Amino acid sequence: MKLTLASLLVATLVSIEVHAAQPELIGKVYDIQTQALLYQETHSFADTTLKTSYTDASGNVIGQREVQFKPNGQVNAYQLTQQAAAITESVERKQQSIDMSVSAAGKQTQQEIDISQDDEVVIDAGFSNFLLRNWQNLLAGKKVTTRFASTAQMDLIKVQLNQVDPQTSSLADNGDTTGIVMFQMRLANPLIRWLISPIEVGYYADTKQIAYYQGASNLSKASGEHYGDVRVIFERQPQEGSINAE
Repeated sequence: MKLTLASLLVATLVSIEVHAAQPELIGKVYDIQTQALLYQETHSFADTTLKTSYTDASGNVIGQREVQFKPNGQVNAYQLTQQAAAITESVERKQQSIDMSVSAAGKQTQQEIDISQDDEVVIDAGFSNFLLRNWQNLLAGKKVTTRFASTAQMDLIKVQLNQVDPQTSSLADNGDTTGIVMFQMRLANPLIRWLISPIEVGYYADTKQIAYYQGASNLSKASGEHYGDVRVIFERQPQEGSINAE
């Protein structure tokens, strides 16, 4: 059975570069096939904490997330609670391990993965900080890899990131590519890469603020069925004091 990217990655991207309260960043999430509005993401950031509220087209809260960052931009811990689907997942970075937990359908699954202090493991919203740290290498045409903490797989999976031409990306058919820098993320292992569709993210070249995302949602419906691949359009923020979020 072909896997969706959601079974491996929680594709929510946030960058922190300041420590004061920031304006909210709004993302409208659409069904790729029908273009219908599925839900809205509202991201707010203060100090080292990111909070995200997910609301459906009727304004009902269907999920909430809280992410704790270290001063260096790494994610220390996060928790995603989906009230409608009755699913809670969390990841915590410790000195010698990455601890994962998922509670769904009355069953809790836990995993502890050993790491060394020097291991770079991307957790949830820390992905965008990883991308921005490698911005120049990516623009130079290099491919960058890292390990990502996947609660679906209860493991660390290796992913690859590279720049793509906006004119050949999904954005070319769904929006204005002017001033947008596009990147693609996929599994690093070429033997199983075909199983999972890549995701695409677009950033404004001048502010490095996220503008566009296409790929797997990180939410499930009340029925437990995954939302599947979605398209997210972000409201552009002022250059001064902007934040990034999927």
